[in-house]
Amino acid sequence: MGERVAVKRVVAYMKGREDLLQNVRCVQQIGVRWASGGAANPSREAKAASPSKVVKKGGAAKDEGTEKRDKFASILQSCLDAPSPVRHMKERDRLRELEREKLGIVSKGKERALERDKAKAKAVAKEKKKADKPAAEREDATVTVEQTEQQLASYELTKEQGMKLAKEYSKFLMKEARLKAAAENVRLQLKKDAIAALPAHLREKALIPDFTPFPPTRIPASLTPPIPGYVEEMTRSAEQSAKIQKMR
Repeated sequence: MGERVAVKRVVAYMKGREDLLQNVRCVQQIGVRWASGGAANPSREAKAASPSKVVKKGGAAKDEGTEKRDKFASILQSCLDAPSPVRHMKERDRLRELEREKLGIVSKGKERALERDKAKAKAVAKEKKKADKPAAEREDATVTVEQTEQQLASYELTKEQGMKLAKEYSKFLMKEARLKAAAENVRLQLKKDAIAALPAHLREKALIPDFTPFPPTRIPASLTPPIPGYVEEMTRSAEQSAKIQKMR
């Protein structure tokens, strides 16, 4: 009863306001369509345009990938190069092989087995040598140091040994002096040949020795041309600094 009264009051209120009622119905239809997904929803379009949040699983590092690849390659190579298994031979075949070995004939299987045993023994010896090497080196070093110290402490030169050492040292010094003299003679001969090859007017000037001292380098060499007055300014500043130091 109360609902009917309410509907009648709403209808009476809406009389003469059909445009408002139409707007309410349009809004209701749009809301129903958005809820059901029939019409385009702006918020849904914005979500669709935005990148989807995909949880990326942490992949393996590059080093781990290369390590796994190398490990797989080594396993594959070891499988391909796997040695032949232990041969099962009958007693008759074993005796026959022994007789053939006495004659100097070795089968392929026996050769492979011998090579495999040699490789194993070599690897074991190498590992043992590598483990024992540092200790042996330390022992050898200590022994040599002790021996040299003992020799130096107990070593005394006699007169004949001293004369022999002095003679050898003088021979060494004379050899060095001869080499230096030969190099100087070659230099002087080249200088004479170069002066003789000059024209007459230049030869006369080349024979006059020049004893003027080489000018000292006051500023470091640079690729830029010299600035006029720079050297004088530098010398003036150096003199002033020297005077200040003297006053102090």
